[in-house]
Amino acid sequence: MNKNSLMLAATVAAFSMISGSCWANSFSFKDSFASDKFSVSLASGLLGEGKGREYVYTPAPEQREMSYLTWNIENTPIVNADLSWDVLPWLTFSARGWTTLNSGKSEMNDYDWQDDDNPQLLTDWSHHPDTRLNFANEFDLNAKIFLINQPAYKFGALLGYQQNRFSWYAKGGYGFHASEDENDDYIPGTALSSFDEYDPGEPIIGYRQQYDIPYFGLVGTYNYRSFELNGTVKYSPWVQAKDRDNHYGDKLFHTKANRDSDYYAVSVDAGYYVLPDTKLFTALNWTKFKTAKGVTSVADPETGESFSGLGGLSSEFYTLNLGLQYRF
Repeated sequence: MNKNSLMLAATVAAFSMISGSCWANSFSFKDSFASDKFSVSLASGLLGEGKGREYVYTPAPEQREMSYLTWNIENTPIVNADLSWDVLPWLTFSARGWTTLNSGKSEMNDYDWQDDDNPQLLTDWSHHPDTRLNFANEFDLNAKIFLINQPAYKFGALLGYQQNRFSWYAKGGYGFHASEDENDDYIPGTALSSFDEYDPGEPIIGYRQQYDIPYFGLVGTYNYRSFELNGTVKYSPWVQAKDRDNHYGDKLFHTKANRDSDYYAVSVDAGYYVLPDTKLFTALNWTKFKTAKGVTSVADPETGESFSGLGGLSSEFYTLNLGLQYRF
């Protein structure tokens, strides 16, 4: 059993012991469905400035970066929903998520380093301002176990599962490229030597990312009169990340990364109870997926040929929301 598996097993075992003991002492099925046990919130906001990153590396053992693409996220409208159930005073189950309402403005940059003798030399660069974020979304299921539970404040542990997905589409643009021989190999001394401009609207690249994350974290709540402040910190070393890159009319890249990527997220929300059961709130969330490396399969649709290499992906973004929560 590897280190990550041991960590996950220990986390689940600790959760089981804590919840099992508390459940035996305090659970009442009838009370769990009493009034004021459920809350639902709806919010709208922005998927703020962020970036998805795509990498291609040279084969082992060198594994140097030979291609790097950046896909920007630029303030796209989103809608957010959350449903929570206070099963017990110390245990809450939640289902939450957000999705973009429509496609958003983006841009893509593509960088290549083809010179093996001078790996720091940028040989190709292209810029694609006519790029769209087709969609982005997040879904999260979690359980909060409050180890400290006082009228004015609560603090506890968090266990959950989350999925994030992103899709982009780049068209047109321009770039500076190196010359290549008949075998598509770089000709030394020709870095950035030729200028190319793509037809407006010409499909260039379609790209998708998906992250699946079992995670753990900490959660806290503080109340003062009608004001409420909530904070959450989440972490996971078990991210399963994969992506799909479609170079239209050229090659298809598909990366499935290993479970060696880390996930970090921090969220803060502040609210005011305008009525005893109704809260107006604003929330800020920051999320980062570190670079996940894995085997990349490359297929040429014209010849049917394929081969494997090494690729990677990462992402970072934030969301800002304003919404209303109702308890019933």
